[in-house]
This record gives sequence, structure tokens and C-alpha cells, in this order.
Amino acid sequence: MLNFKDREWLLLGLGTGIITVLIFLTPILDDLELLSYDYRLYIKSLIEAESQDDIVIVEIDKESLEEVGKWPWPRTYHANLIKELNQAGAKIIGFDILFDFPKERDEDRALAKQLLKSNKVVLPYILENKEIRQLSLWGLIRSRKLESGEIRYPIEIFKNKARGLGYLNLTQDSDGKVRRIDLIKEDLTPFAIKLAEEYNQDKRDFLAKELLINFHHSDTYFQSISFIKVLEGDYSEDFFKDKLVVVGATERLLRDYLITPFSFVKGYLPGVVIQAEIIDNYLKDSFIATIDDWLVVGCLVLFSLVTAIIYGRLIPIQGVNILVLSFIFMSLLGVLFLINFNLFIPITPFILISILNLVISNLRAYWQSEARKNHLQYIFSRYLSKEVIEKVINLPEKDYLMGERREISVLFIDLSGFTSFSEGKSSVEVVEILNKYLALIIDEVLKFGGTLDKFLGDGAMVFFGAPTDQLDHAVCAIELALSLQSKVENNQQLPLPISIGINTGRAIVGNIGSTKRSDYTAIGDTVNTAARIEGLAKGGEILIGEGTYQQIEGKFKVKLKSQVVLRGKINKENIYEVIREESYYGKEF
Repeated sequence: MLNFKDREWLLLGLGTGIITVLIFLTPILDDLELLSYDYRLYIKSLIEAESQDDIVIVEIDKESLEEVGKWPWPRTYHANLIKELNQAGAKIIGFDILFDFPKERDEDRALAKQLLKSNKVVLPYILENKEIRQLSLWGLIRSRKLESGEIRYPIEIFKNKARGLGYLNLTQDSDGKVRRIDLIKEDLTPFAIKLAEEYNQDKRDFLAKELLINFHHSDTYFQSISFIKVLEGDYSEDFFKDKLVVVGATERLLRDYLITPFSFVKGYLPGVVIQAEIIDNYLKDSFIATIDDWLVVGCLVLFSLVTAIIYGRLIPIQGVNILVLSFIFMSLLGVLFLINFNLFIPITPFILISILNLVISNLRAYWQSEARKNHLQYIFSRYLSKEVIEKVINLPEKDYLMGERREISVLFIDLSGFTSFSEGKSSVEVVEILNKYLALIIDEVLKFGGTLDKFLGDGAMVFFGAPTDQLDHAVCAIELALSLQSKVENNQQLPLPISIGINTGRAIVGNIGSTKRSDYTAIGDTVNTAARIEGLAKGGEILIGEGTYQQIEGKFKVKLKSQVVLRGKINKENIYEVIREESYYGKEF
């Protein structure tokens, strides 16, 4: 039984589904979907290694042009070709050539004579088509209607003697690629379909539907031979016997090339080869069918409801995994349907639904977490900088105790003479004075963007450069130190001077402890050195190590104070003192 939360997610899923359906019923996703189809079809063609033995392409190629001469040729060559193919036993012949204007009378008569004598030749004509996009509230914005205008037939002497006629036009999608055949009128037949019908001696009614051409990747799928070789009889005895022969240009200079789904690997394809592909699809009944839009709409809504429920029960990173899996699943499903059923199913709207539902679920999780984050920020804002709070709050539990090595500047601050000052005073007075110092330290650290690591009795540890990057962390550390010294010296309520030690270098920064209790802190030699440098400082002094000096040299007035061997070290190290110039007293940073 669905609970309240599930019902809420169902409503969100329904909304996402409706939005995606509206997008699907427009052409917005068409180009992306067709691109995915191209790759699916390519995969299918690689898997299905076969050949077509019933079709032969006679190529008007470079070799033929060199032998016969410049195009167009005298029509006696075409007449001789028909005669040769007829004698070789060809069953049906088609010319991917438009004979729409008269030439020399003897040439035309010779070709017409062979057309009549063979009774095997199908000739093409051209439709001056115009495309009309229909707009409708019910998704017909995606539909396309082709209407035929003027028809360019072959000249009358050829038209009357050909076995049949078919229109040569090929439909191009919005990206210019030829992927489909469209039935324009019932009394008009595509050229390739007319050839296949004459060859098979049948007529099918499936052209009422939109069909996609099942292209083949292999260059040897069709048998082919040069035009001039046929005229010279340079072929085997049974090469043309009972074959369907298509004659057309393959030489690029003749510019009969078109873009197809395989253009990304094969380049442009000759029009005659595309016609042969259509013939092959008819003979093998292997056209790619499309699925009904309204069935897709129903599946989209159902898919959206299911994914919304799933995302609602997952954390964001799991949702991303589901998105990746859904992308893989839909892609595989699209390929399998194409291979096994010759069926093209859209996958981009389903992937879009997964993306939208993931975004919505993440936004909702974000909105729900904001209240919790704001509450935590309010509680800890008195102790930590905003950057530290944000980083700690957003850490996933598995990364909570992970540290990182980075360059930081560390300050140790201490009240000079606090122990002796505390003697003879009440605990209330001691705590009151100490709190004034610590309050000042907190305010200054937050103002300069530092991280207050911890209080150390009558002092504190602060660092810059983590958790967020600060390119000038050493400068920020010095400015904080100068500001603290200035404010302590100019505040009558703070009777004790402070000593400050600073060091810069690489340290390990992160949550140190356990999942039950931990501190965001820095550890390492850089931190230890900073603490020992502070131990050398007198009240009112700011001492820095060599690492800090290298980064702030020239930006502040600094002098070498001494060379000492710090505890735990072997070699002497330079210790510098930052000179507090008059201009820094009372300065607002």
C-alpha cells in the first residue's frame, strides 16, 4: 500500500511524465533521437553479416567515364547496356537516370527500341514535392505531409515503352540524412519499390506506414560491376542471370551522393546504392518499423511514475547510479528491438524522464536539508567560520573522517603571564577576563576568514588555508596577528599582552576522531613548529617561521630575530619577528 510520501512522489512523477510527453510530441528531441538511431543501426549492421545476391549495381564510375567520355553519354550506350543485360539473363533493369529531355533522334530511337524489346526496364521520374508540417493540439506537430506538385516524366517515347515508372525522390530528415521512404499518393510508387514489385511479381500494402531504411555497413553487401565492363562482356556467364540490375552513378564528379545514417563512418552514399538498399528491404521484408506515438505516450507516463517512486526512496548518489543504469538499459533495449524485431523505439524521452525525476528528487532533498543546515550553522557560527561549517555539514558519513594534505598557515596565540595574573584573583574574575580575550580572538578570526581550531587554556590555535583554498593564507595570518596585537594594546579591559607564533607549511587537515566525536583540526610538523615558535615569543611579539617568511617577504616589515634549534629538530631554523608599524595600530581590516 502506498504511503503519503509515495503518493507525493507519484504526483511529481505524473507531472514529469506529462512534461516529457509534450516535449516528445514536438520535434525538439527528433535530431537527438535520430542520431541515437544511426548508432543503433550501425551496431545492428555490424552484427548481421550477410549479403544480397539478387541485386547487381552497374556503376557509372571513373573507369567508365574515362573509356566512354564526358557525361552525359550518347543514349546508344544505354541501349547497348540493356541489350547486353537482356542477353545475360537479367530479370529486371532499373535506371537511376532521368531521361527527361530529347537528344539525337537516332539515339532516342535506339534506346526506345531496346526498352520495348526487353520489356524489363523501369524508369524514374521526379516529383516537385513540397512538405507541409501540420500543427495540432494532439501532437500532430510532429507529423509531416508530403504533397506532389509538378511531375518530371521521361520523354514520351521512353515513358510509353518502359515496363514501369517510379518516382526517384528520397525523403531527407531535418539533419539532411536519408533514413526513410514515404508514400505520397496511392497511385504514385517509389522507383525502388516499383523495381522490387516487378522483380517479385507482387504488391504489398505496407507502404501506408512510415518505414525506415535498413542500411548495411558492408561495402561488399551488394554485387557491383563497372558500366564499361558490362559493355565489353567482362563478367562471368551467370553473373546477371535472374538478377535485378540497377544502373546509376557512383563517381563523385557526377554528384549523386546523399547523407545517410552511416555517413559518420562511410561518408556520403551514391543514390543508386540507397535505391538498392530500399529494394533489398522490400525483397527481404526487412524495413525498420516505427512504434505508434500513443503507445510511447502511455509507456512514458508509466515509466515516469515508476522512476519517481524509485528516486524518492534513494539518496542522491544512488539516484545517479539509477540514472546511469536506466541510460544503459534503454540503449540496450533500443538496440535489441532493432536487431530482433526491426523495430525503432524512441529512447531519448525515457532518458529525459530519468534526468528530470533525478533533478526533482535532488532539489526536494536539498530543500528538506536546508532547514537542518541553517539550524546547525546558527549553533556553530559562534565557533567556526562559515566555510568550515558548510564543509563539515556536507560531508557524507563515509568521508567524515577522511583528511587531506594541504598547505596552511597556523597561529598559536597565548596570554603572557596569565598564570601569575590569576593568582590571588577569584575564579569569576579569571573567567571574566579570559572570556574577553577569547571573544576578541573569535571575532577577529571569523572576520579574517580563519578557522578557529581550539582553545588551549588561556590561548587558541587558528589556521588559514583550510577547509577552503586561500592563496594568501600567510598574509591573512599576519594581518590577523597584527590586528589582535593592536586591539589588545588599545583595550584597557585587556591587561595582559599576547604572544603569537606563526608557521606555514603542509599539514594534514580533516576530522580527527571517531564518528561519535571528532574535531576538525590540523596535525603535523608544521603545527608543532608553530606551537614551539609561539613558546619563544614574548608578550606583544609576533614570531614567524621560515615558511611564513618566504610567502610574506616584502609585504610586511620583518627582521631576523634569531637562529634556534627547536625541540624535536636537528638543524637551526630562522625565527623572524614581525615589526608592528604605527600604521597598523587601530587599523580596521
